[in-house]
Amino acid sequence: MNLPSTAATALGRAFSRFPRARALAVTLLLAVSPVHAGLDVAPTRLFIDDGERAAALVVINRSDSSRMFRVIVTDTVEHEDGSRELLKTPGSEPHHAASMIRYAPRQATIAPGERQTVRLQVRRPPNLDEGEYRARVIVQTLPPAPPPSGPGEGDDGDGVTIRIETLFAVSLPIAITHGRPRAEVSLEAARATEDGLEIVVGRSGDRSVYGGLTLYAGDMADPPPLAQRDRAVVVVPLERRRFLFPDLHIPPGDSVHAVYEALEDRGGGVKSERTLIVE
Repeated sequence: MNLPSTAATALGRAFSRFPRARALAVTLLLAVSPVHAGLDVAPTRLFIDDGERAAALVVINRSDSSRMFRVIVTDTVEHEDGSRELLKTPGSEPHHAASMIRYAPRQATIAPGERQTVRLQVRRPPNLDEGEYRARVIVQTLPPAPPPSGPGEGDDGDGVTIRIETLFAVSLPIAITHGRPRAEVSLEAARATEDGLEIVVGRSGDRSVYGGLTLYAGDMADPPPLAQRDRAVVVVPLERRRFLFPDLHIPPGDSVHAVYEALEDRGGGVKSERTLIVE
């Protein structure tokens, strides 16, 4: 098993400091994908449209041992580069939705090969403005209880027991719409950076835009494409997002043709198309 350098360093220090001990338990929490952790979560995003009040996600244990998990619903602060901050308490911005959502169970243990359904209910407050409201649901595995110490363990305090637990946390977006909100998408700029080509996608209106982005050389959609990004989402309340196409280097002054298409489950079709001069 290849450990991250920081984890390997921690192990090395533990062994050097306690060369003959038997009592110290060191637990390493490694961030891995749901598949590696033995748990799958579906679907990967939740849309609760106008008139709907409930949704569900399913957690499946594909490992050969029981797994415990916790569910948290929280609000976020989104940034133009795609990064986000998870808030510890429900947010107060108009688009935040965590306070509207009730869910159960909040914690469960799943036997090998079994699944657990987590049900979410939405309570829209009265006089809610038309628009889209967002939160994130986090499914986080929990470590099992440590085994009891054997007789005499921990007496002299100069030995090491290493216990490695593979944990994961996955976060899924929840979008709640009220009324019939609309949004428009625009292609604003193409910028050459050291890391690749950056495309700026704009959003206006009172809901998020969900689509994919395809780039072509020159001034028209002439296959084959230079690059594609299957998911290029600009969420409420952002007015624009910056999407990086790594290692795609186009000199300033050259042109690139960009096409933004809605995701199939959001209606599909081209929503914006434009030739951009690389800055």
